[in-house]
Amino acid sequence: MPLERILETSIVGIGPFKKICINTIRDQTSFGIPRYEFSVKYPETWKAKIEVTKTTPTIIPQREVKEIIKEIVKIKCPYCDMLVENTLSKCPNCGTLIR
Repeated sequence: MPLERILETSIVGIGPFKKICINTIRDQTSFGIPRYEFSVKYPETWKAKIEVTKTTPTIIPQREVKEIIKEIVKIKCPYCDMLVENTLSKCPNCGTLIR
């Protein structure tokens, strides 16, 4: 369950029958009652950890962006004066052999 969907947490029951109750946000994608109960050891601890985690700002790691720079050298075709990459052997415009 994503933390963003948790609206409220509480403890229900008494003694050894305590459970943690989580109410979630109701929206178009949710079905049924937006309330979940979980039997866990130490529900008070779970409740406290969920509330602390919800209030702690989430740090999203930044992805490293790699930039590839390719240098393209162009020369003029001796016949039609079109700029042609120097790696080509023929002009794509007129078909003249380069060099």
